[in-house]
Amino acid sequence: AIGFATGLFAAVATEPIDVVRTRLMTQGAKGVGAFAYDGLAHGLAKASRAEGMASLWRGLLPRLVTKSTGSLVWYTTYMEARRAFNAARRTSADG
Repeated sequence: AIGFATGLFAAVATEPIDVVRTRLMTQGAKGVGAFAYDGLAHGLAKASRAEGMASLWRGLLPRLVTKSTGSLVWYTTYMEARRAFNAARRTSADG
């Protein structure tokens, strides 16, 4: 549950940055193209003014699914590996 929650939180917190980053990469030369952003801060401000704050979270659902599920798998695997390593270490120290 912790892995899922951390992935969920990370996706929601970083989605605006990812949206603007994607738009910056697709606009071509600096300040030229459909969005005409000069950088991250300018893109965040311009997108929220022109399209509303909700536009910064466009495409969040697919990212929520992948990030939260990925974090869940990673954290569970990490904790199980750690538990197995510690058990093996205790067994070898006792033996």
